[in-house]
Amino acid sequence: MRLSSPGSSTLAVSGRTLIDLAREDFSDPRTLAEAKQLMRTLIGHYTGGKTLASRRIFREPQEL
Repeated sequence: MRLSSPGSSTLAVSGRTLIDLAREDFSDPRTLAEAKQLMRTLIGHYTGGKTLASRRIFREPQEL
């Protein structure tokens, strides 16, 4: 869906990014940034906005 004006949505993902996602091609910096934001938004939706502790969990064994 085309936005009526740039910046009129909290999350905007270009068609190119969607195609790159389907191809698993993250070589374009814009694709990488938009994919990252999309994944964060989806995770937030499915976790009810709760913060994930995965970084802390993965760091703890290294600190031992």
